[in-house]
Amino acid sequence: MNKVKNNIFYNINLLNEKISHLEKTIQNMDNKFNKMMDIVRSQMIRIKNREEISNDTIFEGLSYNDLSPARAWKYYQNNDIDFIVLDVSRTEFNPEIQLVEMVKVPLEELLENCHEVLNKKTPVLVISEDGCRSTLACELLSNLGYYNLNNVSGGYKYWPEKVDQKNKTITRAS
Repeated sequence: MNKVKNNIFYNINLLNEKISHLEKTIQNMDNKFNKMMDIVRSQMIRIKNREEISNDTIFEGLSYNDLSPARAWKYYQNNDIDFIVLDVSRTEFNPEIQLVEMVKVPLEELLENCHEVLNKKTPVLVISEDGCRSTLACELLSNLGYYNLNNVSGGYKYWPEKVDQKNKTITRAS
């Protein structure tokens, strides 16, 4: 056994394995660092644009902003912000209200269709039945390089009842 360990080829192979392992570790660290920097840049842009961003979003390094229903409603009513409303609810789900500007792409179809609907820089207000699917959609989109994502916590279930009772549609304030 001592002859094998003293063999120069054995030692070279051992060193090559260690180098390969170090290269993979460095690549993983580099990827994590780049992801963190993307999140920080996104948060800085939001702050620069005087958008509300929660302390939790910053401290936890979240790649999307989690909005309460009231904050989401305020965001939705702000005519100074161009954004997309993305509904990732189940195909069969029909909310009592319809957000006129909404684009519906069920979560199961989002990976295949997000590039047709979304620009990576455009703010996105993501909503679903109760907020669970929209959270998953924000995570998915973030991993695909989208930023400026806003999850509507509680989804349609807790959306403020500022509804045109005649046709149950909501339009942005004029």
